[in-house]
Amino acid sequence: MRGQTVVCKDFTGNLLVRTVWENSAGFVFIHTDEQFSAHQNNFPHLAPVGFPIEDVFLHDSRALESRDPWKALIPYSEQARSTREVS
Repeated sequence: MRGQTVVCKDFTGNLLVRTVWENSAGFVFIHTDEQFSAHQNNFPHLAPVGFPIEDVFLHDSRALESRDPWKALIPYSEQARSTREVS
């Protein structure tokens, strides 16, 4: 969902907190907060970066503080699936 804060896994396995611009065809396109705001307000911005949906998770502050956040975070795809089932 546009504007939602998510957690992404980069190519080295590091955790990134970013903002969703859109999702399409198995990818979630994300921005930093600054770039999201610029894009939303039609100011110059970098293109959003696409992450495979399996590398994107719902933001959860408690999970991020856990010893192994990857085990505690809920995959973004579960939200996308439940949203499709409701509509």
